[in-house]
Amino acid sequence: MHRKLKKAKLLLYLQAVLQFQGFIGPIIFIFYTQYMGLSTSEYLVCDSVLFVVMAICEVPSGIIADYIGRKKALIISQVAVGIGMLLLLTVPSFAGAVLVALIFGFFGALESGVSESILYETYEKGNSIEQYEYIQAKAGGVAFIVSIVYAIASGYLVEYKLVLPVILDLVVCIIALLASLMLLEDSKNYDKAEKISLPTKNEINNTIYVVLVVAILLSCSRVMFSFYQPILTEIKLPTVFLGYASAIYSLIAAGSAFLYKKIRGFMSTKGMYALIISLQIIATLGIAFVNNYFVIGFIFVQQVQRGIMGSFLYMQVNRYIDTKSGNRVSLMSIMYCGISVLTGVSLYITSAITNNYGLGLAVVYYAIVIN
Repeated sequence: MHRKLKKAKLLLYLQAVLQFQGFIGPIIFIFYTQYMGLSTSEYLVCDSVLFVVMAICEVPSGIIADYIGRKKALIISQVAVGIGMLLLLTVPSFAGAVLVALIFGFFGALESGVSESILYETYEKGNSIEQYEYIQAKAGGVAFIVSIVYAIASGYLVEYKLVLPVILDLVVCIIALLASLMLLEDSKNYDKAEKISLPTKNEINNTIYVVLVVAILLSCSRVMFSFYQPILTEIKLPTVFLGYASAIYSLIAAGSAFLYKKIRGFMSTKGMYALIISLQIIATLGIAFVNNYFVIGFIFVQQVQRGIMGSFLYMQVNRYIDTKSGNRVSLMSIMYCGISVLTGVSLYITSAITNNYGLGLAVVYYAIVIN
C-alpha cells in the first residue's frame, strides 16, 4: 500500500506540472482569432459546443468508465485529446475549431472524474484521506506556479510563431499519457460488475444538492475565464502582456492554494462555502461593471477564490459517495455534467448577446444571473 501511495503522490504532482493546454490557454483567444480565423462570437460558440457535448456525454461516460475500467478510459481519452491538438494545427477554420471542440467534449467527459476517483480511493484504502486533501491542495499550488511559466512563455511564443504553443502542448499531452500508463493504479475497492451498474436513487439523492452548489461555483469560474482575454483585449492590453497577466493570476491562485490548510483549519464547512461564494460575487460583479485596467484587480479576486475552492469542493462531493457501490465516477460525472450544462448554456447565450449587443452587456447579464 505504501508503494501505491508514493506513486499516487508522484502522479498528483506530475499532473500539476503537465497541464492540458498550459501553453495555449493564456493566449487561446489570440490563437483562435488570428490562426483559426474566428470572431469573438464564434470563439464563444466553440467553447459552448465543448461544454454542451461534455454535458450530454458526462453521465454515460462515467458509467462506461466504471464498467470498462477507469485507467483504460483515461488512456483512451488522453490519446484522443492528443489527436485533437494535431487537428488544431492542421485544420485552421471555424469548422476545424468545432470539430476539436467535439473531440475535447466527448473524450474530456470520458476522462473527467477518473483520475480523482482512483486517487481518492487509493488514499481512502490507505486511511489517508486527510493527507490526500492537503496533498491535493499543495499540488494545486504547484500547478498554479508552473502555469506562471507556461503563461509567460506563451506570451512570447505566440509573438514569435502562433503555432508554437500548440506544438508544445502536444508534447505535454504525450508525456502525461506516459505518466498515466506508468503510475496510475486503479485501487479496485469495488467488485468488477458483470453488467453496467447505474447509481441508485438513494445515491443520487445523497449527492444531488452538494453537486448543484459545486456545479454553479465551478461553472462560473470557467465561464469568466472565457471572458478574460476578450475583455483585456478590448481595454487594449498588449498581446505579450496577456501572458504576464495569466502568470499573475496563477501566482495569486497558488498563494491561496498554499494557504488552504491554514484557512481550512480555522473555518467550518459553512464558513468555507460563505467565503467562496462571497469572493465570486465581488469578482464577477467587478469584472462586469469596470471597463478599464482596474478590472484586472477583480480578476485577481477570482483567482484567490480559484486557489481555495478546488480542493474543498471536490472533497465535499467525494465524501458523500460510498466507495463500495463502485459508482464513484458515475456520480462524479453528474457533477461534471452540471458544470458542463451551466457552462455550455451560459457561453451560448453570452455569445448570442455578444454578437448582437457587444461583450460588455453579455458579461453584465451573466454576472447578475449567475450570482
